This record gives sequence, structure tokens and C-alpha cells, in this order.
Amino acid sequence: MTMDQLEQIETREQDRKLERLKAEHDFQTVVSTKEGRRLVASLLGVCGVYQSTFDRDTSIMAYREGRRSIGLYINEMFYSCPDVYIQMITEKDKNERNDSST
Repeated sequence: MTMDQLEQIETREQDRKLERLKAEHDFQTVVSTKEGRRLVASLLGVCGVYQSTFDRDTSIMAYREGRRSIGLYINEMFYSCPDVYIQMITEKDKNERNDSST
């Protein structure tokens, strides 16, 4: 490998890291509000992150896996702010208990 190729690889890696940092910042901005946490919790539910994707129909299973993949990406964003994940789950549980008691 030439020095130019190595520099190009290093530049691409730096660009990816910068994009990741921007995405983490944007995500933290969204989940810093109660409304944002409620939205993300809802999206994780819709994505079926905590459910099996199995189905005898392979097309349905592929669709569910695709949806779940997005949810896993969203869930992975919480690595940058794990305390907010706990807060989101606590709020979600509290809201569900309040909804079931009415």
C-alpha cells in the first residue's frame, strides 16, 4: 500500500468517527426530553426489538428482521447515554401502569 492510500483510509475512518459522534449528539438531544424518550420507546416497540422474528413464511420473517435491525441500531445509540435508557424504561413502565389503572 502506498502512503496516499493509507492517508485516504485514515481520512475515511476519521469521517466515519465524526459522523458517528454527530449521530450520537443528535440522538442525545432527542432523548433529553420526555417526549423524545416516549417516541424512541414507541419506535423500539414497533421495531420488535424484544420479540422473536420467527415465522414460517420467510418473507414475513425477513420483513420483521429488517424492522428489528433498525430497532437494534436505535438501541445501540443508547451506549452513548445508558442512564437515559434506564430513565426511558422507567417512564414507559410508569405510563403503562397509569394507563392500565384508568
